[in-house]
Amino acid sequence: MSSLAAILNLPITLKKYPNIDAVFDAVSRGEVDIAMGYSMTEERRKKVLFSNPFYQTSTAVYLADPHNTTRPEERRRWACLSGSVYCEVIQQQTNQRPAMVDSFDMGVALVHSGKAHALVASYINIANYVDSNNDLHASIEFPKWLPREEVRLVASYEQSVLVDIINKVIQLANDNRLPSYFSSSNPYYLLDKALIAFHSLHEDEVVTYSMRDNLPPLISQSSSGNYIGAIPDFMSMLGSRVGVDIQYLPLDSESSADLGVVSYVGRNPVAHNLVTQPFMTLKYRGVVGDTGMIKSDSKAGILIQTKISHVEQLQTETTLNLVAYDDIEVMLKDLEQGKLSVIYLPVDVASTFTVSNLIGEQYTLIDTELELNLAFTVKHQDTALFSLINQLISTFDNGEVLKIKNRYRQFEMVEGYKKQTVCTTVCWF
Repeated sequence: MSSLAAILNLPITLKKYPNIDAVFDAVSRGEVDIAMGYSMTEERRKKVLFSNPFYQTSTAVYLADPHNTTRPEERRRWACLSGSVYCEVIQQQTNQRPAMVDSFDMGVALVHSGKAHALVASYINIANYVDSNNDLHASIEFPKWLPREEVRLVASYEQSVLVDIINKVIQLANDNRLPSYFSSSNPYYLLDKALIAFHSLHEDEVVTYSMRDNLPPLISQSSSGNYIGAIPDFMSMLGSRVGVDIQYLPLDSESSADLGVVSYVGRNPVAHNLVTQPFMTLKYRGVVGDTGMIKSDSKAGILIQTKISHVEQLQTETTLNLVAYDDIEVMLKDLEQGKLSVIYLPVDVASTFTVSNLIGEQYTLIDTELELNLAFTVKHQDTALFSLINQLISTFDNGEVLKIKNRYRQFEMVEGYKKQTVCTTVCWF
């Protein structure tokens, strides 16, 4: 709306109304000039004038309790926004009258109270809510019977000239003849746009990924045959946010997976095609010893669980020749002997323990930081999947990823560094 106002050089005053019906009543009476973000129906056209569509948006189902994903649709208690087109669609599909609420927040509260199992709403609103609240248990579904919405602007019939002007602006935007600021930078709008593009090219809503399967705590196979760990949990969260079934595919499978998991140090390796932005980043601080003992062929050590170092590593512009250690005593000994010029400790190790207690007075904690990133490579030149994964990762915040990390992390008080517990508890994250 702000972009439209800038193009038309018109000031905008926003007015709030309690529900959708109140908005349409205000528009039809001329109490407000325009309202934005609504679908056109024959019933609504009797009251107000609609512009051409600005964009398409997905309609989705929000489920707070994962157990309700297996509940048949006809046995779910549904909720929708009063006056929205969703309510009629639900009634036609399920033969039941949904609970109607005045706002999205009221619908979410109804689902969390258990009075409703599922809320139908705009995917943009649902994704925004789930991410903002770090809701790792939520599921989002995209039933075939829920159509996408064509979002339009509405005005009273007395504002037909204004609607005509707006339609010309929409056409110019569709022809890419307007400044880039006319398009929205809202991350959830961009995610929805990427999701629509993905669905238009993929009828099968299954995405597969592969990596070595014996790398705890990243991934391992339980006694029951299920794959567990931080990566499966993260993939489950990815899939639940976009309604896509993401499955692990063993490396020895006949077919190749859609995604691979890789690691790299520093910047995204642009030389490698379709490497996503990192979904997890491990931060380290540098420690140096007696520089007089450094050998010409010395390397840099990094304290990390050896199994994580087995994740496929991509070459980057970083010149460090890194050697992974899972024993801090061995790494310090190599630093003392000059086999290593610098060692890197996880930031929380460096900050939790004082330098003197952890590594001794002969070592110095330096300002140099290092980042070890975990990311995806997208196979088969699937740019639609690449865009979807990248945009989805961009909506995650540290709180969501931290919750997954903490599931596989134990905390134990130790004195000094001589217990390997230091590494097994904190080194991989």
